[in-house]
Amino acid sequence: MAFDGETPVAWIRGQMSDPVTFYLQTGGVRPGNRRARWMKPTYLHLLAYLERLGYERVTSRHEPDNAAILILQLRLGFVVDGVVLDERFGPLVSMVKHLHPDQRDEYRQRFRLSAHDQ
Repeated sequence: MAFDGETPVAWIRGQMSDPVTFYLQTGGVRPGNRRARWMKPTYLHLLAYLERLGYERVTSRHEPDNAAILILQLRLGFVVDGVVLDERFGPLVSMVKHLHPDQRDEYRQRFRLSAHDQ
């Protein structure tokens, strides 16, 4: 959670999916604070914290037209992992970020993705 003084302005919520994977369920920024760019520092803080806890990967799912979060996550090193069809929410873009360079490199090699830095 990010604060402006004592007022919470950005948040991310998730849960452990398995012993090495954290699933980002939801997040947001309070109206009136969206232009202040609170999500990137909130994500960076959370990702560093999850790595310290021992997680190896972080996953999320988003509606395909949620460009703001898709672009942010791509800039933070997430990759599109696929599309999931959910009977409740429709199509969702599945994303993953590997927190350790060796696992990220193995993933990129396995799926023959470009070797640009994340």
